[in-house]
Amino acid sequence: MGINKDIYDTEPKRIVFILSYMQEGNTVIWKQQFVQNKLNLDTGDIDLPTYKEFIDEFQKAFKPEEEDIDALDKLKMLRQKNLTAEQLVTKFKLLVGEVGMSNDSNTANKLLIEMFKEALNPALVQKIIQSEKRPTKIEEWYDKAMSFDRSYRLAMAIKGPSKLNARFIPKFAPRKDPFAMDINVMTTKEQTSLMKKGACFRCKQTGHLAVDCPQKKRNNPFIPKELLKKKWTAKDLHAHIRELNMEQREELANLAMGDQEEDTNTEDF
Repeated sequence: MGINKDIYDTEPKRIVFILSYMQEGNTVIWKQQFVQNKLNLDTGDIDLPTYKEFIDEFQKAFKPEEEDIDALDKLKMLRQKNLTAEQLVTKFKLLVGEVGMSNDSNTANKLLIEMFKEALNPALVQKIIQSEKRPTKIEEWYDKAMSFDRSYRLAMAIKGPSKLNARFIPKFAPRKDPFAMDINVMTTKEQTSLMKKGACFRCKQTGHLAVDCPQKKRNNPFIPKELLKKKWTAKDLHAHIRELNMEQREELANLAMGDQEEDTNTEDF
């Protein structure tokens, strides 16, 4: 056609030239349908489109089938998730165009609505269905979805982040030492009685102090058994006190002071 450009100098002539070469297979069927669709029944003339429109229509008709299937699969799998409604509508329309679907019939319109509902987040679909005027056209669904989505996102922006998203910092009570001696559960009279006997505040047996109680250190291999069974004399007790660390001495002193105060109070009454 480039050689005979002087002959095919108009767009209709170029279209007719290309149609003349459609002599086999599906091209013949397409040519017949094309001519029939362009035939003006009132005048009997064939109203041809522009050359560009003709080429686009031809390429669309003979586009590889795999491309249509791929676009249709993408359309079926399209989901909103974190997209805005505007972004989803744009993607949805592009895929609908690639597939070659239209909404020029009631059936096609219903099909597009069902596919769009599948793509939208369920909460947004429910909002649209429960709206005062339920949309019946796909374009109305687009508008409703974008309107409700904008309102929701604006409300969330004003409200701010949810408290549920705040970092949770658990609070734990300090763990109690299972071997710690709870002196407070004993009455002062009990403490006084045990001290007079030289008995342990833990197991209430004589021969040792609470700091060396076999119940506390029964699993400690470094404490000789003979020391645990030893009968304490005043001299031994004095020597042992000198070996105590500062914390142990303070504990013993506090206990002794508590007993002295109890004795004084008893005398007053």
